[in-house]
Amino acid sequence: MHGERFVRPPKAEKAHKMKLNRATSAGIMAMIRADQDADARTKAHLLALIRNGGTSADQVNKPSAPRVVTRAEAARQLGRSLRLVDSLARRGLLRRVKLPGQTRALGLRADDVAALVESATVATGEEGKAVA
Repeated sequence: MHGERFVRPPKAEKAHKMKLNRATSAGIMAMIRADQDADARTKAHLLALIRNGGTSADQVNKPSAPRVVTRAEAARQLGRSLRLVDSLARRGLLRRVKLPGQTRALGLRADDVAALVESATVATGEEGKAVA
């Protein structure tokens, strides 16, 4: 298989977002900080829940799917042709992203393109042409 299949995550039930006024949340946070029985990790987790309205810190920063760029955008970022981008994808240096049930790729993973640009920039010491 030439690409990575994009699997849409299952729909989750909408979580109820906590809404506290500033004084109430400040009071609860002060009580959590003053609690001598709770360890630092538990305190940090509870404080993050209050700050983020009931959503844990790891859920707030977790991306749901890989960012995708088109072949043309990848070629522009690399400073090379579409033909070379296709060759890099065939060789596995760039991963294609496909939607379920589709045969054609939606695009390429943006993090793969960025990593390739970065590695080429470090190797050549310049930002001109990124890939040989």
